[in-house]
Amino acid sequence: MIRILNIETATEVCSVCISENQHPVAWTDIKEPNSHSTSLTPAIEQLFSKTGKNLRDLHAVAFSSGPGSFTGLRIGAATALGICYAMNLPLIAVPTFLPMTQAAITETGNKEALYCPLIASVKNEVFCALYNSALQEIEPPSARDQSLDSFQPYLRKHIIFLFGNGLQKVKESVTSNNYRFIQLSNSAYYMPSFSFQYFQLEKFTNLHELRIEYLKNFVPKKN
Repeated sequence: MIRILNIETATEVCSVCISENQHPVAWTDIKEPNSHSTSLTPAIEQLFSKTGKNLRDLHAVAFSSGPGSFTGLRIGAATALGICYAMNLPLIAVPTFLPMTQAAITETGNKEALYCPLIASVKNEVFCALYNSALQEIEPPSARDQSLDSFQPYLRKHIIFLFGNGLQKVKESVTSNNYRFIQLSNSAYYMPSFSFQYFQLEKFTNLHELRIEYLKNFVPKKN
């Protein structure tokens, strides 16, 4: 039995899940914007209390590695890294878009469609990518204009499902009837199948070379 602590902080949702093999055992989603720094550690402690487990029962820690909120990603990564250093555990980086897309595929059951996870970025852009129902990457993660004009060629043959916290930014900009919208929040609940797979493959992140997929340089906001 492989027990993994999964941490998802790429968006406004602060989410934690304890999994055994590929199955979620206990999880919590805290939907309070800008609360990651104060919510994450207590959420982890509450899950351990709920399950009767502690850090010594873990085999690894997984974190959502981006793209997403600069601050949220750093808080999640730093927390995961600290636990791994303290407990001598392997660290697993799970690309943020993969669990999101798997959740959308499960929701629709549509094997012919394409899937576009969206995370809000700055100004008129969103972080997004494009996958088929087998989770094969059609378009790599990048920052794109909220009109999603570059996806037009795919709309001639496919329905594209849009989902994620960037959905509101694109709803009024996309025009094709082949777009479909799914209301779906990020959650660590969707991470275990990936973190367990990476654990089996020993696809671990070097603790001294931690990399977060920001996709864009950080731009501080003016008051």
